[in-house]
Order: sequence, then C-alpha cells, then structure tokens
Amino acid sequence: MRKFNEFVGLYPISKTLRFELKPIGKTLEHIQRNELLEHDAVRADDYVKVKKIIDKYHKCLIDEALSGFTFETEADGRRNNSLSEYYLYYNLRKRNEQEQKTFKTIQNNLRKQIVDKLTQSEKYKRIDK
Repeated sequence: MRKFNEFVGLYPISKTLRFELKPIGKTLEHIQRNELLEHDAVRADDYVKVKKIIDKYHKCLIDEALSGFTFETEADGRRNNSLSEYYLYYNLRKRNEQEQKTFKTIQNNLRKQIVDKLTQSEKYKRIDK
C-alpha cells in the first residue's frame, strides 16, 4: 500500500451522486396544501413566454443602440482599437507573447467601444427599473 500512497490526493475526483429528495414528515402535506408543485409548473410555463418577450426587447434595444455604429477601420498606431489592427493580429499564424498581448488589448478596446455605445442608450439606463 505504501507505493500507492504517493498517488493519493494528486488529482481531483468528480463523482455524480444520485439521490432522490423525498419529503418526510409534514413536508409533503405542506407542499400539497400550498400547491407548490402546481405553482412551479405555472411559473415555468410563464418563464418561457416572458423570456421570448424579453429577448425580443433586448434585440430591439441592441439594434437601436448600435444602429449607425461603426468601428474605426484604420490604425493610428497608438490606441490599438481598429478593425485593421484586429485583422492583422487575427491572421498571424503564430503570435509571440507581445503580439498576443496586443491582440488581447485590441479585442478589449473593440468590446469597450460596443459597450460604451450600448450604455449610452436611454433605454439601457431604464432596463432594470
């Protein structure tokens, strides 16, 4: 056994536990009396319907906020935020560490432009109210 002790705890183990939750005591009576399962089924159905409405709203919000939006296409050499720079670094077969860092910076700057445009919308400011 001593030989195998060196391997104990080296790798994480993931196990799936298969248990069934069964109400005991007055829990089943409480669930039935308050119709919890029926309410959950209705809530699940309502969620599907409301999710479609919310998704449509978000799509319209994004379309409206980004209408007329364009990225800078030409690089000025300083800001790392244009599509031409992104295209240049995207097409590199092997990037060294500095090129990879610059590529990540360009990606973040392009994302920031999109986020800034979206968050300027009046509808965005009211989205969770």
